[in-house]
Amino acid sequence: MLIFALGLRNLRAHRAKSVVVGFIMLGGSFLVVVALALLDGAEQAMERSVTGSLAGDFQLYDADARDPLVLLGSAFISVADVGRIEHYEEVQAALESTPEVQAVVPMGFDVGSIGIPGPLDQALTELRALARQGASTASVAQVVHGVRELVGELSTELKTRRAVAADPGRLAQQEATLAALAEDGFWNHLSEAPLAGLERLDTEVAPLADNGIEILFRYLGTDLDRFRSRFSGFELVKGMFVPTGKRGFLFSDRLYERRLKHSVARGLDELLEHAENGQAIADDPRQRARVHRVVSQWRHIARQLDPRESEAVRQVLSSELSLEGELPELLEAFLSVDDKNLRRRRELFYLEIAPRVELYSLRPGDTVTLRSFTRRGFLRSVNVIFYGTYSFRGLENSDLAGVYNLTDLETFRYLFGVMNPAEQAELDALRAEVGIEDLAVDEVEDALFGDGAPEVVAASEPSSFGAVGTEVFEGAKERGLDHRIATGALERGLVLNVAVLLAPGVRRDNGRRAIERALDAAGLELNISDWQASSGLIGQFIVVVRLVLYAAMGIIFLVAIIIINNALVTTTLERTHEIGTLRAMGAQRREVLLMFFLETLVLALAATGLGAAAGAGLVTWWGSQGLPAPSRGLEFVFGGPALYPNLLARHVVSAAGVIVSVGLLSTVYPAWLGARVPPVEAMQFEE
Repeated sequence: MLIFALGLRNLRAHRAKSVVVGFIMLGGSFLVVVALALLDGAEQAMERSVTGSLAGDFQLYDADARDPLVLLGSAFISVADVGRIEHYEEVQAALESTPEVQAVVPMGFDVGSIGIPGPLDQALTELRALARQGASTASVAQVVHGVRELVGELSTELKTRRAVAADPGRLAQQEATLAALAEDGFWNHLSEAPLAGLERLDTEVAPLADNGIEILFRYLGTDLDRFRSRFSGFELVKGMFVPTGKRGFLFSDRLYERRLKHSVARGLDELLEHAENGQAIADDPRQRARVHRVVSQWRHIARQLDPRESEAVRQVLSSELSLEGELPELLEAFLSVDDKNLRRRRELFYLEIAPRVELYSLRPGDTVTLRSFTRRGFLRSVNVIFYGTYSFRGLENSDLAGVYNLTDLETFRYLFGVMNPAEQAELDALRAEVGIEDLAVDEVEDALFGDGAPEVVAASEPSSFGAVGTEVFEGAKERGLDHRIATGALERGLVLNVAVLLAPGVRRDNGRRAIERALDAAGLELNISDWQASSGLIGQFIVVVRLVLYAAMGIIFLVAIIIINNALVTTTLERTHEIGTLRAMGAQRREVLLMFFLETLVLALAATGLGAAAGAGLVTWWGSQGLPAPSRGLEFVFGGPALYPNLLARHVVSAAGVIVSVGLLSTVYPAWLGARVPPVEAMQFEE
C-alpha cells in the first residue's frame, strides 16, 4: 500500500512528465479504438456489399476448374475458366434440404456485346419506320431535317479529313456524292415520299457514315426471380422487371447511364460528379477538357430538334444567358459551364432540353441483340427484350456493384453454346437424314477404310454443349428465340457457379462445414469459395488495409516507446536521492521495480480511459450520422455513400491492452535503473 501511495505522489510531483507520457498514451488509445472500429465497420459493410449484391455467403464451382472463381476485382473484361456444373438440379437438391442453407441461386457469367447504330443509321431506321406506318408529313419532315443535319456534319468531317489525308482522291469523290444532295429539292421530295429517297441514302450516304459503337460488357445469367428475392439490395431503377417465365435483359443502371446516355447529358453528369469529388473546373485541366468535349457536342442536340422545338430552346437559352443569337451559338455558350453555373445549367438542361431529344440510345421495351462467343470460339447472337435497369440499394454510384448486367439463365445457356430442345431435335433429324452414326474413337479407322463404312462418320464423344458441330447449323440467318422459358428449365441444366446464402444466425464456418457434408453425401465435387475469395482483389482490400494500418501503428508505438522511455529515464535520474532514501530505509529492489510499474500502470489506465472514451464518442457519432465516403470509388467498401461503424467492447479492451503493454515495456529500463540505485546515493546527496 505504501508503494502505491508513493507512486501516486510521484505522479503528482512530476506533473510535466506525467502529462507528456499520459498525452501520448491517450492519443494511442484514441487511435486504436477509432482505427479498429473503422476497420471492422468497413469489413462488415464490404461483406454486406459483396454477399448482398452478387456473391452470397459462398460460391460453388467445378472442382476441376483451371482458374479460381473471381466475380469482382478484375481490371480487364475477360472470362476465367471456372469449369461447369452440368446438372444444377443435383446441387439444388443437395443444398436446399440442408437446414443451414437459406437459398441457392444458379449463375453463369460471360462477356458479351451489343451494337449501337450510328446517328445516321438510327435516323434512317426511324424514317423508314415512319414511312411504312404512313405517318404524317410533319412527323416525317422532322426526321428528314435531322437526317439532313447529319449529312451536313458528315460533309464537314470529310473536308477536314481530306485536308490531312495522304491520298485525298477517294475522300474528294465522297464529298462530291454528298454535295449532290445539297439541293432543297431532294429533301423536300424525301419528306413527301421518303421510301423513294431512302434507297439513295442507304446506298450512297450510309456507307460513308459512322457505323456506330460496339459496347462490350460483362453479363450474368441467372434465375432472375430468385436473384431479385434473395439479394435484398436489388432494386429496379428504370423500366420494369422481366416477367416471370420470360426471357429478358436488365442493364446495370451505372453502365446504362455511362454508355447509352446522350453524350451531352453524360458529359454534364460527369462534370458534376467530379466537381462533387473536389475537382474544380478552374483548377483541374481534366475538368476543362471535359467542358471542351461537352461544348463540341452541341450538334447532337441541335439535329434532334425540329424548327418549333429549336425556337423554343433558343428562347430559353437566350433568357438564361441574357444573350441574343442563333441556336448554335447559344448552345455553345450554354454548355461552356464553369464552377459557379454548372449545377444550374445541368438542371436547366434536364428541364428544358432533355425532354425534346432522345436521352438514351436504347429504351426499356426495345429489342436488343446480345452477342457472345461460345467456348469453342463461335459467335452466337440472340434477340431479347431490354426491360429496364437495376442497381443495388446504397451502391447506386458504385462501378463495382454495377459491373454485371443481368439476363435469364436460358439466354445465357444459348449464348454459352448449349442447344435448346428445338435445335437438338433439328440436329437429330439432320443426323438421321444423312445417316450419321456415332462411333467410338477406336472404331473410326475401321469404319472409314473397312467394309460397310458409313457415308458420314462422327466422333461419338459428345460435347458439353450438346452434339459436335452445333455451330454449323447456326447458318446464315439469324435465329430468334421464343421469349418464353419452359417450365422447370431454370432448375435443371448447365450453370457455371452457384451462390449459396446461409440461413439467418448461422456462422460462416458452421455453414461451410454443412455445405461440405451435403455435397459429399450427394457425391458432388465442387470448390467452395467464400465471399472474400470470390471478390478477388476487392475482397482482399480490407486485409491489406488492416496489415498496413497495423504496420503503421507498430511504427507509431515504437516511437512512443522511445519517447516514453526517454522521459522516464530522465525522471529516474532526477529521483536518485528519493530512491536511495527508500533503499536506505529498507526498500528492496523488487519494491522499487513495483513502484515504477504501478506508476506507469495507473497513468496508462487513466489515459486509456480518457482516450477510449473520446474514441468511443467519435465512433458513436459516426455510427449515427455516418462517415461520408471520400470518393465514389470507396462506396463499395463503405457499403454505400457513408460508413456507419459500431463500437464493440473488444475495441476498448484492445486499446487498453496495447497502451498498457507499451507503457510497461517503456518502463522496463527506467525501473531497472532505479532498482540499481544503492542506499549510499542518499547520503552522498546530503553531503
